[in-house]
Amino acid sequence: MPCNKPSGGGLIFDRYVSGRRRDTVRRYLPTTRADNQKGRAMSAKQPDQAERRRHLIDILRKFDTAILVTRHGGGDLHGRPLAIASVEDSGDIYFSTSVDSPKVTEITSDARVFITLQSRGQFATITGEAVVSQDRAEIDRLWSEAWRVWFPGGKDDPSICLIRVNIHHAEYWDRGGAKGLAFAFRAMAAVAQGRTPKISKTMNAKVE
Repeated sequence: MPCNKPSGGGLIFDRYVSGRRRDTVRRYLPTTRADNQKGRAMSAKQPDQAERRRHLIDILRKFDTAILVTRHGGGDLHGRPLAIASVEDSGDIYFSTSVDSPKVTEITSDARVFITLQSRGQFATITGEAVVSQDRAEIDRLWSEAWRVWFPGGKDDPSICLIRVNIHHAEYWDRGGAKGLAFAFRAMAAVAQGRTPKISKTMNAKVE
């Protein structure tokens, strides 16, 4: 597909069929200095991936529990609530469980997992890869006395293990605090005007 660049800025994309040029896929629109400045201003307002990841981690750390979804041998999905042991600065999420639990068997067979978290004003979904570990140093670092209910032997209980989930893709919706109030006002105004409210990029974003 040839690409022609007119002198005034912008691009024309031409497509050829049987040796003849067909209508352009994208028409040339002259760009002005004001257009360029507006584009740069809009880009500056968009959160970059690093900022989105930081915001995602901030949201995740507000949750005590998540739904961890694994896969059966036949491919069926199996979800259950799990207490979050830690959300690391890297974004990795830790859970504790027993080495004899079905989820460990399922993760060993298929490491792909899905996590979902929901509160009144904040939501997140995560796809990633899980690893089962019995690293005693990590267990010692993350140990909580609340786990003793399931592991009477404490942090040295031989049945305890960790599930670490490395995030591959995530998406969050943040309507908590001031963001939620601002969105509520915008939504009310939009309804009064007969239109659909726009969701800010800071409220809903994907994280790779």
